[in-house]
Amino acid sequence: MDYPVILRQIRKVNQWTQTDLAKALDVTRSYASQLETGAREPSAKVIDKIKVLESKSKLHEVEAEPYVKAAPPGEFPLSEEVAVLRALVVSQQRTIEAQADTIRDMFKGRGSAACGI
Repeated sequence: MDYPVILRQIRKVNQWTQTDLAKALDVTRSYASQLETGAREPSAKVIDKIKVLESKSKLHEVEAEPYVKAAPPGEFPLSEEVAVLRALVVSQQRTIEAQADTIRDMFKGRGSAACGI
């Protein structure tokens, strides 16, 4: 089972903080956070408590979380993290290209000797 997803949905449905979730699971807030991020696997005892919370919560009424953004036709969908990184790289690339254009303009007409070439 995908416990991080289930725990986030339980918190969303119940409008709980991680502290509220931790109390419901009878664990520390730190451990609840680690479970929700997938950093740790739940113990058998905690799995049983998650199942009880899942059955009490109306998770079937919750819209699935949007894990991937829509991709243009012919491209694979990207996770949000990858999409953000891709946008950052494109932005940096444009900045570098603009800086290169500025430097070229500065040395235009000076000849290759002035550029150190």
